[in-house]
Amino acid sequence: MIIVQGFMKVQPEDFAQYKRRIVLHTAHVQLLDGCLQYSLAEDPGIPGLIWVAERWRDKPAHSAHMVGDHMGQFNQFMKHMPISASHIACYEIEGDGQWLMRVGSASVS
Repeated sequence: MIIVQGFMKVQPEDFAQYKRRIVLHTAHVQLLDGCLQYSLAEDPGIPGLIWVAERWRDKPAHSAHMVGDHMGQFNQFMKHMPISASHIACYEIEGDGQWLMRVGSASVS
């Protein structure tokens, strides 16, 4: 499994524009083969800070996402979105990881 975790910081006044674009991008990515989770969310306490959390079935699925047309379009959009800080890392783990807490259904919908 591939885990992607991190953050990026956009200017708070740009967040509304970013949010409109990311809603479309996220909806597309979540339908890709091998995407187990794709979440981008603003931190409620730090305006403009976006947390990134992704889970992919395997390297080929994540690689296909990274070279897809949707990522090219998103990267073009982000060229015009000033980022003041960013750190996003990719990790490969064996199996499904270790449960730290599990209550109720595994589905969020």
